[in-house]
Amino acid sequence: MSDLRVEIKPIEKFEVTINGTSLGEFEKESEWEGLVKIKNADGAIIVSDDRSGISKVFDHILGSEPTEGSFPVVKISAGLIPDR
Repeated sequence: MSDLRVEIKPIEKFEVTINGTSLGEFEKESEWEGLVKIKNADGAIIVSDDRSGISKVFDHILGSEPTEGSFPVVKISAGLIPDR
């Protein structure tokens, strides 16, 4: 066999909707002090992790069933804000 090796890692992707407008798929970039940053090619969103909701959404990475939730936006890229 050759010396080629493949590295495989799971990617955390989430479908994000604000006020009924789909913003597409986002990947979790980081988590810090109760905040979670998710990002796609159009920008980033930082949400408050209340530990009773969003952590359940991310738990599926550890083998739990995915859960949906609604979370307060702390900061959002201007281009991601849907028209009202």
